Amino acid sequence: MVHIMPLKVALAIIVVVLAASPLACASDPDKLQDFCVAVKDSEASGRDDFGPYGVSTPHFHPLATEVVTVLEGTVYVGFIDSRNKLCAKMLLPGDIFVLPKGLIHFLYNTGHRNAAVFAAFGSQNPASIHLPNDIFGSDPPILPEILSKAFLLDKNVISRIQSQIQSELSE
Repeated sequence: MVHIMPLKVALAIIVVVLAASPLACASDPDKLQDFCVAVKDSEASGRDDFGPYGVSTPHFHPLATEVVTVLEGTVYVGFIDSRNKLCAKMLLPGDIFVLPKGLIHFLYNTGHRNAAVFAAFGSQNPASIHLPNDIFGSDPPILPEILSKAFLLDKNVISRIQSQIQSELSE
């Protein structure tokens, strides 16, 4: 004999749980609830000024795409893609360049006059990893033997680079 009563009770419990679960979920009916706006957030956008032949050293943003607009001057900007290919361009005022999230990139003022760019990020916290500073200026330092093999340089050269960058970072 099949016990139908326990099956009906189990089925009724499942129906009640499924029917009630949308009511139990906390939610905001606002359609813009997931729309993130960087209001007065200095990390989400900003102006970068470059002196003559100034450079923004190779770095990357692991959490955001960056859009650069040249305001004044001539700026050489580029990134290295995942196939190790350089994608670079000389930009003039009004030009826009997109730097994809997570790719190493740089900016360089090619002129003898000041240059300025406006940078906007696709996140309120783009994070920034500056390769020379982080590799050669870490605390404690990476062993020169490791960097010597990675960059195919003599350990003494690595030690001098580390010393110079660490002293600049401590100023």
